[in-house]
Amino acid sequence: MSRGTQGTDFWIALAALLGVALTNVLTGMVISVLLSLLVVLARSSRPNVNVLGRVPGQPEGFGDVERHPENEQFPGLVIIRSDAPLYFFNALAARAQVLDLIAKADPPAQTVLVDVGASAAVDITTSDAIRELVDHLQQDGVQLLLAHVRGPVRDRLRRTGLMDAIGEEHVFAIDADAVDHWLNAQSEAEGPAPARESA
Repeated sequence: MSRGTQGTDFWIALAALLGVALTNVLTGMVISVLLSLLVVLARSSRPNVNVLGRVPGQPEGFGDVERHPENEQFPGLVIIRSDAPLYFFNALAARAQVLDLIAKADPPAQTVLVDVGASAAVDITTSDAIRELVDHLQQDGVQLLLAHVRGPVRDRLRRTGLMDAIGEEHVFAIDADAVDHWLNAQSEAEGPAPARESA
């Protein structure tokens, strides 16, 4: 547990204690529940969005490169994951963080893979945020891939027409499949190596 979390829990407990001392047990409980909900909403309004890399020796393992700089990154491909589910309260903040991470990519991103596994569903605000992200990337000539897309999320993407904009062929079950697809596309684009001339 982080110090910030411990400090927050202390203040919630203190508020509940004061509520009990100054009024009654029920009021103290209501105060602590309301404060806890406010803290949860405040934390989820700023989702933790990370750039991922492949864990050495684990073809299907991907982790935060800031915490684990040894994770393998792929020049031209930016892999991004939000650790919190996306919904109306945080979708716009998450989109802004994604665009900021893409802008910082060096070398510049040709393709962006977004892992949406934390989201079991997508609401209207999140759909709009994804559409704006798709439009922004397409204007810059950057391809978007999605991974860990759950059934309800796929259904919503189809209903809103987002799946047509992204392309069914750009939606993958896991990050590793998307990365392998990208690596294969890169190899095909480079073409076969030129034959060596015999001496």
